[in-house]
Amino acid sequence: AWTVNGKKFMQTTGKRDKREAQTKLDEIMAPFLLADRAKTLQHLAGEIEGTRAEIARFEDKQHPPLAIEAAWSAYEKSANRPDSGPATMATYAIQWGCFKRWMAENYADIKLMRDVTKDIAGEYAASMTKRGVTSNTYNKHIRLTQLVFRVLKDKARLLDNPWMDIQRKRLMPQSRRELTTEELKRVCQNAEGELRIMLALGLYLGCRMGDAALMEWGNVDLKKGFVRYTPRKTARRSGKTLTIPLHP
Repeated sequence: AWTVNGKKFMQTTGKRDKREAQTKLDEIMAPFLLADRAKTLQHLAGEIEGTRAEIARFEDKQHPPLAIEAAWSAYEKSANRPDSGPATMATYAIQWGCFKRWMAENYADIKLMRDVTKDIAGEYAASMTKRGVTSNTYNKHIRLTQLVFRVLKDKARLLDNPWMDIQRKRLMPQSRRELTTEELKRVCQNAEGELRIMLALGLYLGCRMGDAALMEWGNVDLKKGFVRYTPRKTARRSGKTLTIPLHP
């Protein structure tokens, strides 16, 4: 028996035996009990979500999520970022600056890193393609933004990295050939000033352009007849010093 709005309803189990009647009653009541349980669970789920939201708001107030504006400074100071050299960090700063300016121009209302969605990341990638940047430049910018978001995921309170699904572009390398002996002679004979010195250093030492440009007299021992220097490319990894004999 049950009552709805003061009106009483009754239903028989159709059984005379008490045990059989109880079994039939359980069958009749099962859908109603399941419905009540579902409502109870829904209510508990709502309570849990509400509590989680309260905790998240409290944490945000105590420790605000990292802003896009402050991200680069946080990346530089981060202990878990790759140990990149000064030149690489300078390039990274330029690439991050491009993304930051793009966000300011297109999504000025979004201030936090965690509010950058996959759709926004895709738009930024598409904007670089529209600008006509090379595949190499495109890949480097995407790799840098992905790296910064990965390193700062805890401070930014990221649930996922919006850059992970951005596909790299296939590189189209340009082939080059070596200069012929005659071409090399003409280049060296017609070079003047510091360019001539740099070409000579490259030719006789086999050094890279950057090393030739920064070579100092302190690297040269005219009395013993050699040049000693540490290539910049390997200085931070191995620190190996090369000793090259001088041509007479």
